[in-house]
Amino acid sequence: MVANNCRREEKQPGNVINLDTGKTFSWNDSCVKHGATVGYDPRALEEAIKAVKDFLRTQWKLNPQGYPERVPQPIHYPEPLPAQPVDSTLEARG
Repeated sequence: MVANNCRREEKQPGNVINLDTGKTFSWNDSCVKHGATVGYDPRALEEAIKAVKDFLRTQWKLNPQGYPERVPQPIHYPEPLPAQPVDSTLEARG
């Protein structure tokens, strides 16, 4: 049941009035729709997809083609230094 079309107001706590009839609101009022309304809305789908894409572009700073504005470059670490032989005379002096 959907009561979106009903104009209601709570006059006293717990006493909801149907403003069109002036009587206490009832789920049997003529403004209440019974049953589910479901259906495919292609325009709503397109708008939802566009909204999500726009949101992600903003969050991830993407250009309209979907690629980052500045493509991160790989990090190049310097080559490790070759191992140096241990001077055994230092240990003996210690």
